[in-house]
Amino acid sequence: MRGSDFYGIQNIFCTYAGVRWRGFFPYAVQHGWQIAATSYESTDSPLEIWVWSSRIKSDMSKFYDPDRIRVVGSPYLYLPRVVGSNKFESAGVYVLPHSSHFARIGFSNEDLKVLLLRLRARHSHLVLLVYYLDVTSKLCDLVKQLGLQMAVCGGLWSKDFLINFKKIISNSYRLYYSSFGSAVLFAQYDGIEVEYVPLFSRVEYSENAHVNELAASASLVQSDLRWDINLELGLDQKLSSSECRELIGRGYKAVSFGQSLKKTVANIKNSSIDRLKNLAPALKKISD
Repeated sequence: MRGSDFYGIQNIFCTYAGVRWRGFFPYAVQHGWQIAATSYESTDSPLEIWVWSSRIKSDMSKFYDPDRIRVVGSPYLYLPRVVGSNKFESAGVYVLPHSSHFARIGFSNEDLKVLLLRLRARHSHLVLLVYYLDVTSKLCDLVKQLGLQMAVCGGLWSKDFLINFKKIISNSYRLYYSSFGSAVLFAQYDGIEVEYVPLFSRVEYSENAHVNELAASASLVQSDLRWDINLELGLDQKLSSSECRELIGRGYKAVSFGQSLKKTVANIKNSSIDRLKNLAPALKKISD
């Protein structure tokens, strides 16, 4: 189902609810922070769409029946705590602006080098957090040259993606970013200081309609904007475990055997192809 297939979201909700994951999730889910809703989650005509905030529900209502859009908060709220994490002032993490399967991010390696040298002067331990689609041999060479650590959270279909992110940032005193997104809100939720640092990057927009829907509003995201964390993450909308269990159980019952088989097979196919085509080569480049 759209959105819930990504970043381990379906596993997160099922684990929280104490429900056995059946190879798919019965609802579509907003899979990342959005400055404006797109029609992406609604294209499969899901039973319901679970979104993070009332702002997104209002915005998404132009694409889908508002009675079938449920505000449940970000899936990140449903993760278990990372035990034994301590924040060290010497530790920092920089989140590189990232690409997607629809569009690639372009930036100057020389500009990135200057930025990383500046951040390394602040922290004896600096992690460059990179989306797996952006791992290149040139980037790996740069990281090794500067004596830094590169980390990836997994692939789009990796079930541990979000918990890996939480673990990677758990010991960091500060998270740096050049493009506002989910990572910034998640870090703030975890009590980590965040700081904008400029790095010019450009998105090569594809013909994908959902990417282009956001192109016009992307310029509204500026470094000095202050988003309300409680509102954007939907802290007050988080489901109890019993509420989550009841909703998921109801959803599974409403999906026919044929539909569930089709969704499960699609999940296995997509995750396997992406792991072999994109994630495994990225991890190999990092380890070489």
